[in-house]
Amino acid sequence: MAASLAGSAARLAPFLRTGGRTAALAGLARSFAAELSTLRRACRRLPPYGTTAPAGPAARALGNRYSLVVGAAAVLGVWERQDGTDPFLTDPAWAVLALSRLGERLGMPVPEPPRDCREHVLDELLRRYRSGRGYDLHATALAQ
Repeated sequence: MAASLAGSAARLAPFLRTGGRTAALAGLARSFAAELSTLRRACRRLPPYGTTAPAGPAARALGNRYSLVVGAAAVLGVWERQDGTDPFLTDPAWAVLALSRLGERLGMPVPEPPRDCREHVLDELLRRYRSGRGYDLHATALAQ
């Protein structure tokens, strides 16, 4: 997952200056890649596993941070690998909002997402609710 995050950030880098949702996604990907580098450096300072000095709360906190970074890698991976058949998944709005929330949980400086991101995702949620579809990525039909 860590390698996929670095790859996503690199592939999205050309969009940083384009503006809009894709630029916002590219900026968030870059921020998460930087967070991953910070985590790697911090983990190298931990005592080796199995030594007499337990890692303690610091290691658990780093593990928690890493799990959120891996979550960001998963979001980027899903967005990049969608097949283009679902207009909602094709649009980066949902990924921008998901990454923004993960970044906030990490305490990262997260820019305000483009306003139309929230509107786009809210419209989709309402459409799914009204049509009896689930909120998962595949809009699974709910049992009636």
